[in-house]
Amino acid sequence: NGSNFIKAFKEYKQVEPEEDKEEKEEEEDDGEVAFTDLHSVLTGGYDEDSQQGLCVLPAHYRCAAHTLNLIANNEICKWLASNPEISERKMIVPSVTRWNSFYDAYVRIIEMPLTDINKLCSQLQMKCMNDREYQFLKEYCSIMKPFSIALDILQGEETCFYGTLQPTLEILLAKTLAMQNGLSQMTTGLPEITVGAIKTRFATIIDSKEALLAAVSLPKFKLRWVKEETRQDHIKYLLTTECHSLTAEEPATPMIDAPQPDVVISREDDFFSFDEQPNAIADAPMSVETEVTFQF
Repeated sequence: NGSNFIKAFKEYKQVEPEEDKEEKEEEEDDGEVAFTDLHSVLTGGYDEDSQQGLCVLPAHYRCAAHTLNLIANNEICKWLASNPEISERKMIVPSVTRWNSFYDAYVRIIEMPLTDINKLCSQLQMKCMNDREYQFLKEYCSIMKPFSIALDILQGEETCFYGTLQPTLEILLAKTLAMQNGLSQMTTGLPEITVGAIKTRFATIIDSKEALLAAVSLPKFKLRWVKEETRQDHIKYLLTTECHSLTAEEPATPMIDAPQPDVVISREDDFFSFDEQPNAIADAPMSVETEVTFQF
């Protein structure tokens, strides 16, 4: 409640010349430090001698408008957030820099019946939505759902590595093309346009050597996201060649099954769906070729 008070002192404070500052610092260094009893000053317990030359501020009264604003922003917002029936139904405000906010706002709208939407539009004196527009929003959200999930994955901070990019784009292309069936004339061309834009803008990344090696060397993916056998053989060749170029061949040693980490279920499970692959065979030679063969 004192933010404006502090701001006024920062903007309108008196600026002392550099010469006066130096003289004042010299005087302070020469003389002894004089302490003032702050409690007596604030409580009014000072004599007339000390009152001379002392600027005493009047009693501080908090701004009523700012206090009401704090109540609306803090207490009421906390109550709304603690009530699931209200917090889970509030409208999402789109952000210009995040497309996902627009998508989430559309999803929140289509969760409401069309009659309730039009009733709200009438109360706000807005144009009502017809059946065709409502159907368009539903199809749009259905088509762009994989796109939204992929965007959340690539915006992650803890589990997003460069090896995540190639499988994410691969699954996104497949899931988007799978949405072509059952669409109306309004959105029938949206999946094809989305796929074409992804291939154009990621042309230098899709099937690049660095992206492929980063993806297959990530234990989460390996080759489970690659369906074509010829493509799998090509990636295995790239990985084997890269391993030979980085390290010298060592004598073959028995392989030991590494402990498998605990499976953590997340929102990505609905996006990445791969077939289970057998584990590596124990006691196999520890050469590059055999390890790539059994691991991938």
